[in-house]
Amino acid sequence: MITNFDELLCNAEQILSKRSLSPVTIDQYLAGMRQIFKIARALGHQSCSHEFLMHYLQTRENYYLFSCVGKARIQTLYRTVGLIVNTMAGDFSKCLNPFDFELYRTTATSNIDRLSVDGQQAIREFVAHLASRQVSESCIKSYKYRTALFLTLLQKSSPKELALVSPQEIIDALSKFCVREKNGFSKSLYGPKLFFKWLFDIGVLDKNLSVLFRVKAPRHYPEVKSFSSEEITKLLAALDKADYNESLLFTFISLIQSTGLRKTDAINLTVQQIDWAGRKISICQSKTGRAVQLPLTDSLAAVLSWFLLHKRPTLAQQYVFVDDFRPYAAKTAAALNRQFAKLKHRVLGHRYYGYGFHAIRRSVGTRLHEKETPNYLITEILGHTSLQSVRPYIRADLEHLRECCLPISLIGG
Repeated sequence: MITNFDELLCNAEQILSKRSLSPVTIDQYLAGMRQIFKIARALGHQSCSHEFLMHYLQTRENYYLFSCVGKARIQTLYRTVGLIVNTMAGDFSKCLNPFDFELYRTTATSNIDRLSVDGQQAIREFVAHLASRQVSESCIKSYKYRTALFLTLLQKSSPKELALVSPQEIIDALSKFCVREKNGFSKSLYGPKLFFKWLFDIGVLDKNLSVLFRVKAPRHYPEVKSFSSEEITKLLAALDKADYNESLLFTFISLIQSTGLRKTDAINLTVQQIDWAGRKISICQSKTGRAVQLPLTDSLAAVLSWFLLHKRPTLAQQYVFVDDFRPYAAKTAAALNRQFAKLKHRVLGHRYYGYGFHAIRRSVGTRLHEKETPNYLITEILGHTSLQSVRPYIRADLEHLRECCLPISLIGG
């Protein structure tokens, strides 16, 4: 059995490279392994042991559940530990398809294990009750998971029998549950609601506490993220055109802000799709599958021709935006995102966290709306399939919204 830290890391890297994983995903798994090994060394372990991994897994999962992090973080934790265990055992087949190891448990199971004895028994009887009503297996699994999670949160604040739980304690647990299940909050409540209704029907509770679950999360209107023309100009001016990667980013941003292309379509742009004589770019959109033709302005043509003639490797064949090393593959979205994030934070500061290339595309739609371009034409230019897609650009046009506001007279004036 392999227990040496460095050898485990090397073998795991070979296993991951054989899978169809992105370089970013591989780096995340290896970084997680390095963190585990760093903790093991700090605790005095000279090699990796099964007992240490189990202790680390239990401790880390408890911390994640207490912090109400997403399920994906817990699943990644189990997959990382499972990768180490399978590498230690030399069983690489499980790692290749797709991390099917015996350690992996669903979060629902781990939540049930943390419940009190009467809580675990109640969950089992509740599941049997749902099965007797011929509820589908997928629904039972979902209700079981959500109910176990809610009872776990309830037990942390009120470790008592279910029959003694008060309405205020239910409300306190609901607030934590809302943070934990912020996406699809109303649907997530249906399982715990059925559970407490069932407890009332069988006489465990003297009050029907299921009425407390008849709540709806407030409707969320996300912030419309877009850059102004001045901000895009600042970003472009801060790039060093002598550097290949920064000159590529300069051309990439110029392309999006001139045409409104989506990031994926810009990355997949080929030299053959550019019609220099006809001054147009012809592509098939990856999202909608629609063929569109975009105008190639003189300023954009100058930037693209400068990049292709003086910066792009001469041996590169197909794609416009490629790596500067063999085999000159198309630039990945992850690499461009990292480079743009560094530029954005350096020039505009950390207030623009979450603003990506789509914010540049959105600024194109906002400028078109500011110039009173008809909505159907904005839809055609940006390659949307519905007029409803224009709404974010209208919301981002603050100046016109202010003009639409009615004057408010003084009360009693």
